[in-house]
Amino acid sequence: MNNKKLAAFTLVEALIGVIIMMIVIGGIALSIKMGIDMYGRAEAHSELINGMRFTLDSFNREISPMLSSTKEIEILSYDNADIPAVLSDDVHYLYLKDGALTHRSKDGEEPLTGSEYISQVLFSIPSAVDEKGENYTLAMKLIAQHTRYGAVHYKTGVDKALYNRPDKLGLTEGTILRFKFNEDEMLNVLVENIRLYDGAKDISNSTNVSKGTEVTASYDLKVEGTDIADYEDTSIVEWYIAANVIDSRNISNEPPDAQNINECHWQLVDSSGTPLTGKTLNTSEDFYLKHGDSVTKWSYGVVRCRVTPQISDTAKNIVGTGEPAWGPYAVIIEKKDSNKGGKLWPEWFDHLSNGGQTDDFIENTKDVTIGVSTETGKKIVTLNPGSSNSGSAILADVRLSLMGDERFYSRGEHGYESMAITSITNYSIIVDAEIVDTSGYGILLNGRVAYSNKTPKDYGYMFQYDKARKTFLIRLFGNSQQAYGGNPDFADLFGEKEALYGAYPERALADKNGIALNDANNAKSEYVIRGMQNDAFKLEGNETAEKYYKKRKRVLYTILEYYYAGEDKTKPHYILRMRTLKDTDTELNKMSPDRRSEVVKNDPWFIGADFYDSEPIWFGDFVGSPEEKSGDIYINTVKNFSKTLNGTKIETVNYNKNRYPMAVHDEKSSKDAYAIYRGYDLNVWKDLQAKWGDKSWTSDQNLQKTYAADGKRYIGVRVWGSDTTTTGVRFYEINIAPGFSIDELRAIMPKGGLLYQVEETYNMGDWNKLNDADRDKMFNWQKNHDGALNKIFAGDEIAGGGNKASDGKGNNSKSGKVGVGDIQHVPGNCTCSMWHGK
Repeated sequence: MNNKKLAAFTLVEALIGVIIMMIVIGGIALSIKMGIDMYGRAEAHSELINGMRFTLDSFNREISPMLSSTKEIEILSYDNADIPAVLSDDVHYLYLKDGALTHRSKDGEEPLTGSEYISQVLFSIPSAVDEKGENYTLAMKLIAQHTRYGAVHYKTGVDKALYNRPDKLGLTEGTILRFKFNEDEMLNVLVENIRLYDGAKDISNSTNVSKGTEVTASYDLKVEGTDIADYEDTSIVEWYIAANVIDSRNISNEPPDAQNINECHWQLVDSSGTPLTGKTLNTSEDFYLKHGDSVTKWSYGVVRCRVTPQISDTAKNIVGTGEPAWGPYAVIIEKKDSNKGGKLWPEWFDHLSNGGQTDDFIENTKDVTIGVSTETGKKIVTLNPGSSNSGSAILADVRLSLMGDERFYSRGEHGYESMAITSITNYSIIVDAEIVDTSGYGILLNGRVAYSNKTPKDYGYMFQYDKARKTFLIRLFGNSQQAYGGNPDFADLFGEKEALYGAYPERALADKNGIALNDANNAKSEYVIRGMQNDAFKLEGNETAEKYYKKRKRVLYTILEYYYAGEDKTKPHYILRMRTLKDTDTELNKMSPDRRSEVVKNDPWFIGADFYDSEPIWFGDFVGSPEEKSGDIYINTVKNFSKTLNGTKIETVNYNKNRYPMAVHDEKSSKDAYAIYRGYDLNVWKDLQAKWGDKSWTSDQNLQKTYAADGKRYIGVRVWGSDTTTTGVRFYEINIAPGFSIDELRAIMPKGGLLYQVEETYNMGDWNKLNDADRDKMFNWQKNHDGALNKIFAGDEIAGGGNKASDGKGNNSKSGKVGVGDIQHVPGNCTCSMWHGK
């Protein structure tokens, strides 16, 4: 029999195995213990925070009201055992006992709720007795420590204003607080109904207070719980300023910067830093903002007063003080000598400030900031759409009452035919805006609103000013929906793609050196920024389209709503002209005093030739450039467009009247080129029904109601956001300006086109029941001019001739101008780079 040797662990190996096992088990146990310990500490920290929150709440509810009325306060530092066991009716103590903040009165001891974890308390108060708020502010610092997790602690504190200016006894710092309070003698002083006035005019929450106004605060003082027969109102009225209308009452001690300027108020002081107090604030001088030991100077802002109620006895001793109360705001803006061109923006601004939706002002906004430029005094509205791509939208009713001098504005020396006959179907919109942290904005042009389940739904064409598109285009909206994707599955970006709406290049014919382009389809089919360039307006250096859009820019949109002879007046068509404008202040500062005075008088909207920044672009079924016939070929002449191509003739076959030449940028060859643009009839009925098909709201019956001739028209602003949007678009102005002049209307109106008469658009009752005086007073209506607007197409002044539709050939205009190519600049013998006329 064979004996086999059995394998086994040696004693050393066994010991090593046991040690390794102990290490592993110990590590696991330690990890478990650490996890449990971490959870316990987190739980302890949460308990401390909750406990401290309850403690402070108890203090504010139970102790703070008594301190507001106390006449005597004393800070002590000795053993709690020395506190008297029996107290008089008006004596109270606050101290730490057995880990709880404890209140002792004649009724005994009572720990404040949630204070069982407090390990330290320290009270302090300044020793100074000057009548300043900071000298009567009691500070209480607390430290909480958990009983099971000693390393877990939490520090906090509270400052309590002693409004009654009590006598201060004892120490300036200690662990025991003693104060006197008798409920029967409790004095309650408060202010109500704080208002701001300019003389007898209530300007509370007004956004139109001119610089130089003397603002006076008024309030009602209410005193309760006192037998004082004679007392004097010695309430302290302090003044504060902010850049915006904000709900926050944060008072900053830091200089204004990009982070805090939209969130804080600053105390107003004089130039030496002394706070401005008293019921009256003179706004004629600069405002000085206090922060630390320094001041910052503003010229304009949103001012408020804060009133701390206070009464004194006949000996001038303060006997009662209450909680400070904030008053309404007043937006201090630039003082204007004229209200020309400025009626819409103030109304819109006031509506957004004070809220409330009406048929005249409709809003669906995520976040609106109302403010004023602290340097120029111009009003600023910031629409912040947040992360929702639906964005924010605001709408304003276009009313004749908003149009004053705009109605019959004449460019002075250019005479009758240059007169603008502005109405709610022929006007301009000035938009002064800056894209901050979003893609762009849209302007609804004479849109309509229909209600569905009491919810307003907007309809119409919206011009899109959007850096993401890198082009100028128009979108269609119906029932508050954007015609984009779905049915049909393509983007309706009017002006961007061939055969869509607005206008698009038909042919690119010559590059900037006059050399013909072989491929007639080379031109990019859109209105790009480069296409609006000329000798006077160019992108700066290597400036990209995105950088251009981010600039603050004034843009002028002129909209014409018309209808065709033989069609129902509920079926409107539209023509739009858009151009960018130069900065007003920059251009005015370049002028001589006499020239500046003349411009301000004759062009208070600053939209004339002095302020042109770009070539205009056109949308709609406009009459284009007049042609010259050479054999079987029609020729268009590009006049004064650039030094290189001055006088170059562009040939086009099968010419029709709604084409005109314009510079474009050839994306394929990266060359500037010229193209013939062809207009597209902006027929809103046709477009709505073509894009959404058979919907209840696109039926003939519903569209007749939505587009009634006497229905309300709306200017709308829409701002859309993204996931990173914080601040959307700042709007410095949205105002009405004169529309197309008689000369321009004769040149651009297509064949068969008719203007809406003023009475046809009246939507406030029976027009025929108004006499001429009331019509003129309410709507700036003038019988000789408004009585029959279509007389202009008879070739005569409005006062004479007969009504007729446009002939599409210039309507026998005395100037002989036909098409948009003849009216690119002011009439006359202008030869500048923006003038295409003869």
